[in-house]
This record gives sequence, structure tokens and C-alpha cells, in this order.
Amino acid sequence: DNFLIDITQAGLLNDEVKKFFSLQTKVLLGKDEVGDKDWLKEKAGDQEFRSRLMQFAAFAHGTHVSGIVAAQSADNKVLTVRLIPTSSPFQDLERQVRKAQLEGKEPHWIVKYLIKGGLIAFAKVQASVFTPISSYLAFHKVDVVNGSFGFGVPQARGLVTPLLRLALNKEEPSDALVDEYALFLTRQVVDAQNSLVTSAQDTLFVFAAGNDGTSNDVYPVAPASLRHPNTISVAAV
Repeated sequence: DNFLIDITQAGLLNDEVKKFFSLQTKVLLGKDEVGDKDWLKEKAGDQEFRSRLMQFAAFAHGTHVSGIVAAQSADNKVLTVRLIPTSSPFQDLERQVRKAQLEGKEPHWIVKYLIKGGLIAFAKVQASVFTPISSYLAFHKVDVVNGSFGFGVPQARGLVTPLLRLALNKEEPSDALVDEYALFLTRQVVDAQNSLVTSAQDTLFVFAAGNDGTSNDVYPVAPASLRHPNTISVAAV
């Protein structure tokens, strides 16, 4: 009873991607043969292959978790939701930064007010995607939700660094400044996503703790750092 819903992604799983996962498993189990690691290393340097692999991984990530749940019982009913951003508020924020520079605004003003305000708006826009989903879950009385996704400080660093560099007239921002704004953005995202679980209080949400190897108490991860009676954050050891 499993179907590939988004057929536009079907072509991503070609023979090379299958071989990559097969050899990766052999290496992890210590059963690799001569030439296996060389092939993996060669593919790791192939930009086109890496792009295809990342696209497939993003598509398949949550799907395999749903499959595991569905396999536990024929009576289980599974709803899979795929969230794909269609546009980024950061593009508009970049335009605003350039406009402020043309108007003669000081870099400190742009960083402190324009970028910080833009990060708050980004968090709200991102969280707004979850609100109708949460309402749908509550309406259909869904018992358990698995969330195999997350947004943390490392991801936030990748977003804020080019913005800060642009605001500072292409000067490299300090690590302290990047960390300050990355942590600010992550906390805003966590706060904005509260509606995801508060709108479906009778549903248990199980969120992945993240892959960063850091303490979520120090470096929060959204939505794993949401603290509500109907949430659980799960990590692997």
C-alpha cells in the first residue's frame, strides 16, 4: 500500500545513487572491497552527483520513517506531509540591505535593525506553514506525529553569514557576530513554531533532536526545543 506520491522525484533514485548507499553500508560494516572507497571518494567530488544525492536524501528522509511506522501494523494509518519552501524571505531582505546602503545607512544600523527585523519576519513566515497542518492534525484526531526535520544554529550560520557580509560591505563578519545572530534567528524560529503543537494539544509530537552533536539546551533546534507536555525530542547515541 505504499505509493510514490511525488513522481517528479522518482528519477533521482538511479543506479549510481543505489550503488552509493550500498557501498556506504558495506564500508560501515567493514565489508568493503578493493576499489569501493575509491569509487565513493570519486563520487564525493562530483558536484552533479552530490546535488542529485542531496535532492534524493531530502525527498526520502521522512518517507522511510513513515514506512517503518506503517509496517508495525496493518491497522496503522499514516499521513505523510512534505514541506517544500517555494521562496525565501532572505532574497527580499538582501534587496532591502542593498537599498539601505544606497540610501547611505551605516552598516551598524543595517545589521542591528534591518537584518534583525528581517530574521524575525523569516521565522514567522517559516512557522506560518505549520499552522494549517497542526489544525488539520487536530481535526482528524491524529495520535502521533513524527517530525524528521530541524533547524539549528549551524544552519542559521549559513543563512546569516552572507547577509552580515553584505551589510558590512563584503567584509568578513567576526565569528562572535555570526554566532550572535545565528542564535538569535534560531530562538526566533523556535518561538514562532510553538503554534505547531499548541494547536493540536491531544497529539503527541516526536521531533528529531538534530545531527549537530550539540546540547539543545545551549544551542536550540526547531522544533525539537519546543517545550510542551505533548512533545518528545529524540536523539540517537
